[in-house]
Amino acid sequence: MLEETETGYRFRHTLIRRALYDSQSRARRPRLYTRAAQAIETIHAQRPNGPVPVETLAFHYDLSDRRDRALDYLIQAGQKAANLFAFEIAVNYFDRALELMDALGLSSRARRWMLLEALGWWHSILADTLHAVARFEQGHILIREVETELDNETFCTHAT
Repeated sequence: MLEETETGYRFRHTLIRRALYDSQSRARRPRLYTRAAQAIETIHAQRPNGPVPVETLAFHYDLSDRRDRALDYLIQAGQKAANLFAFEIAVNYFDRALELMDALGLSSRARRWMLLEALGWWHSILADTLHAVARFEQGHILIREVETELDNETFCTHAT
C-alpha cells in the first residue's frame, strides 16, 4: 500500500489514499490533520535551517481542529507566493485568511487591513478591477471605523 521515496513514504495509488481518507469519521479527520501538522512542525524544529513548509502547514491546520493555528501559515504562504509573483495563489491564501478570521471571530483590524490592502493591489495587478476596488473599499471602511473609534476615545478622554 505504501512505497518508500527519498523524502518519506507515499501511497502506491491515489485510490488507496482516498479510500483510507473516506473511511475516517468526520470527527476524526480534524484531529488527524492536527497531528499531521504538529508532526511537520516537530520535524522542522529538528531541522531549523530548512525551509518552513508554510503551504503544507496552512493546509493541514485549516482542516484541523486547531484552525486558529492556520492563520499565520496562510498569511506566510500568501506572502511567499507574492514574493514569487504568483499573485493568483497569493490572493487565494489571503482570501482564505480573511474567511478564517471571520469564521473564528477574530477582529485584528491591523491584520485585516494588511490583508485587504494586499488583496487590492494583487487584484489590480491581475487586472481584476472589480475585486481590487471592493478590497480597497473594505480597507477604507475599516480605516474610517478605526479613526471614528479613536476620535470617540479622544473625545471621551477630554470630556472627563
